[in-house]
Parts: sequence; structure tokens; C-alpha cells
Amino acid sequence: MTKYLDESHRRTAQKLLAWSLRHCTCTRGRAYHERGAYLAATYDAYCAPRRTTTGLDGPEVDAGTLLVLFVFLVEDVTLAENEALVRFLTTGAVDERNEGVACVRAILGTLHRKGIPTGRLEETFRSWASRARAEQSLDLEELTLAAYWPYRQHTILVPLFLECWTTELGLHLPSHIEEALDLSGLPELSAHMVVLANDLGSLDRDAARRPDDAHVVDINSVLLLEGNLGSRDAAVRHLVEEYRNDVERFTTRATRLLAEHGHAEPRLRDRVELIRRQTNGNLDSVRHLTDRYPGSRERLRELSAIPDISAG
Repeated sequence: MTKYLDESHRRTAQKLLAWSLRHCTCTRGRAYHERGAYLAATYDAYCAPRRTTTGLDGPEVDAGTLLVLFVFLVEDVTLAENEALVRFLTTGAVDERNEGVACVRAILGTLHRKGIPTGRLEETFRSWASRARAEQSLDLEELTLAAYWPYRQHTILVPLFLECWTTELGLHLPSHIEEALDLSGLPELSAHMVVLANDLGSLDRDAARRPDDAHVVDINSVLLLEGNLGSRDAAVRHLVEEYRNDVERFTTRATRLLAEHGHAEPRLRDRVELIRRQTNGNLDSVRHLTDRYPGSRERLRELSAIPDISAG
């Protein structure tokens, strides 16, 4: 589990563990938080746009790094814990101490202390919360992949990750460039690829999950699709091909977007690279975490990274 990539990876995991233990409100114990800190540090190492000295040596962790910890803090919560977090994000009410709530406050507080406005990020948190609540009420017996996607593209937390780092790095663009980026579909493609890589990676674990589990529902795209395609192998092959097609779509659209707007707005290249790195980093993280994603090596080997297009 603790196969560190380098010293930076190890130190980030230590800082996240220290934060988790200071704010712990659960009864899962130190080993649970050690695991979460290691997972978050791994995704951060592969996905973060850069490593700051503040994040390593200063009194605070980067907001973007804390956001990755938030992903794992909310992943394994009970329905009651999830509802408490959603209520906080939508109404500001705090029913009781909650690690997810503490992490959101720390993320926003870190940015406020740097003098960075957080209005867009707070709205993205609220958007995630509304979809997370709705996702838990879906009828799994009738659910299709097409009907699930409007929820999953937000509950996968890719929009939150991208918005958090965009805010922290000051990469918001003029409105017409933001609109062009949205119309390109790159953020949505990234979310789709992250969902596919994660679902292909966690297939064995998700297939073995008990239907009466009291925790939040984590729906797997492969399992949703296998009934329509006749077998699990067919569903895997279909989604692997979807991932390959997404790589081509991303490369084509990003190249066109940068050709049209990149010279007028240099920060657009940084935004595109942020999205590309997050997507590729997610795949690298899933591949690295072999004990979290058992039996997935062959499936993941068929997925390829988005090539570097930022200098085009």
C-alpha cells in the first residue's frame, strides 16, 4: 500500500494524515485515515498541476490537495453522513461535526487566507451536493447508462478538482474564452474518461459489493451496461473503445481550441494542460494502486494517455 513515488509523495501523505487525525469524527481508526491520506497523496502526485513549496513545507496544504482528500473522505461515508454534508453545502447548516464539512471549510479557508475569491468554487460544491443527493435516490433496477451520466459527470468530482485548481492558480479566463472552453467539451470528456478508468479499475470490487450496504451507492458503468450488451466482457470491450475514442476526441478538440484562442489568451493553454494532466493522472493513479483496483491490470493496459498538445 505504501509504495511511495518519491519523497514529495511521502511528505504529502504525512501532511494529509496529520490533517485527517486532527479533524477525525469517525470511529474507523488511524489505519483508515492512513489509507485515505496515501490514496489522496497518490492522486495528487499524478494529477496536480504543480507541486508548491507551501504544500510541502508550509503550515497549510494546497486547497487542490485537500480537495483530493475530500474525495476519499466522502467516498466511504454512510448515507446519514452524506446527507449531513449535503445539507451543509446547500444550506450552511452544521448538524454535527463532520470530516467532510471540516475539509470543505479548510479548502475555502486556505484560499481566503491567500486573498482568493471562492464564489465559483462554492457554487461547484453546491452543484456536486445536489447531484450527490439525487444520485442516491436513483432506481438501480431501471437505471440506464445514459440516464446515469448527468449525475455521474458531477459526482465523480472532476468539476470540483478542476475548479479548485483553477481558482488556486488564478486561471479563470475572459467570459468568451470560458464559453469556448465549455463548448469544446474538454471538461466533460475528462470526466467521462475518469469515470471509465475508475469503473474499469474497480469492477471486481464493485461487482462483489453487497446490495444491502448502508453506505452511499457507487454505481459502476460496466455493471450498468453488461445487461444491454449480453456479457461483462462485452461491456468492458465497449468502454475500453469509448476511452480510446475519447482520447482522440480530446486531442482533436484541444488542438482546435488552442489554435483558435491560445495565442490571444495564454492561460488557456494552462487550463487545457490542467484538464489533460488530471485525466492522465487519474489513469496513472488507478494503475499504481493495484491493491485498491484488484484484477484490473489487463483492462487498464488497453487505455492510453492523452498526448501533449499544449505547445501546438
